[in-house]
Amino acid sequence: MIKNKIRGIYIIDTTRINAPITGTFLLIFSLILALFYAKFNPWCRKLSIISSAFKHGVTKDDIVRAFETFIYEDMIENFDNKHLLLGFNLVGNLIEIMYNRISNEAIKVFHAMPCRKAFREMILLGEFYGKIY
Repeated sequence: MIKNKIRGIYIIDTTRINAPITGTFLLIFSLILALFYAKFNPWCRKLSIISSAFKHGVTKDDIVRAFETFIYEDMIENFDNKHLLLGFNLVGNLIEIMYNRISNEAIKVFHAMPCRKAFREMILLGEFYGKIY
């Protein structure tokens, strides 16, 4: 039934299953995956957010969702331990997050805001040289 797994997302072949069973199965399967993902996601282990990250109106839940749905993540040039992450908040808007990696499992978020136009345009034009997912 599971055809493929792409970056943590399961692609399910539902062509051979009855429609009412498919909906129920997908709902249960999605809930199980969400619970599993929340428990074992490395981003959710030790995520500390300092007060400066909330200065632009981004909430803690938005920051956590952005780490779960990021499309770009890389270290910022000319800095030793400053990372940029672009991901989606709870309503699907792109937000930018800057953080420091404290250890392999712990990070400290110090900046979060709606994504600036320059970052959005770089993604659309493919001008990022980092890791676009």
